[in-house]
Amino acid sequence: MRVDRDIKKVTSEATLLVAAATELFLGSLASGAYSAAATRGRRAVRAAHVRAAARAHRPTADFLLDCLPAEEEAPRARPAAGSAGGGGGREAKPLPRGTRRIDAFFHKVT
Repeated sequence: MRVDRDIKKVTSEATLLVAAATELFLGSLASGAYSAAATRGRRAVRAAHVRAAARAHRPTADFLLDCLPAEEEAPRARPAAGSAGGGGGREAKPLPRGTRRIDAFFHKVT
């Protein structure tokens, strides 16, 4: 909130309230994602489980589902360890289809 140029003043109480609401929201989403993973017999929570948790709560689904990947992509084949082009320099992996960077949430829509 303090980074937004359109907002002149933010009280410490407002900042605390938004932080507490965010913590409760993320806790609820993480709990729902864990439940979805456990129901499917998985030990690791994946994007599909977070999507299932968001889908289960209509208000969350309304604003969050368009930001999550539509479906989990199939794992890509990894090149062998001795293959050419593995000269130590790592290239950035492209984002999965339908994924946006978190920075997009903080840009004002015009």
